[in-house]
Amino acid sequence: MYQWNTKVAKHWFCPTCGISTHHQRRSNPNEFGVNAACLDGVKVWEIDQVAWTDGRNHSKDR
Repeated sequence: MYQWNTKVAKHWFCPTCGISTHHQRRSNPNEFGVNAACLDGVKVWEIDQVAWTDGRNHSKDR
C-alpha cells in the first residue's frame, strides 16, 4: 500500500507485476476504485460506460 501527499487516499499494487489494482479514494474515503483490467474474465473494452478520470485533475483540488 502506498500513500502520496495528503495521505488520505491509499493505493495498492500487485507485488508481482506492479500494476495498480485498487485504491481508496481521496474525494470519498468510504469508496474504492478497482482496476477492472485486473479481474479475471472482465474484458474492459466491452464495457460501454466506465467512469474514468484523467489522473491529473482531482475534485478536491478545485
